[in-house]
Amino acid sequence: MIDRQKMLAEGKKFRGASLAWYDKMLETSAILSEEEKQAFDAWERTHVDGSGLFSTGDWPGWEKYIGKHPEPPSSTSNDEQ
Repeated sequence: MIDRQKMLAEGKKFRGASLAWYDKMLETSAILSEEEKQAFDAWERTHVDGSGLFSTGDWPGWEKYIGKHPEPPSSTSNDEQ
């Protein structure tokens, strides 16, 4: 597979994994305890400020339920496979 085809395939895989992760985030938000919802709201108020550094998906509490957000593929891959 040429590098461009590999890049496109990795991008599609990442997009699918990200969408599935966000779906799980939405599902999980409905089952959080009141204490967790308050912790989430407090974290979001202090971290999600429009700067782009953090988003709702960066809340550390998600990891307990759905793991870490998928990592994007490297854009500087030098693999010759």
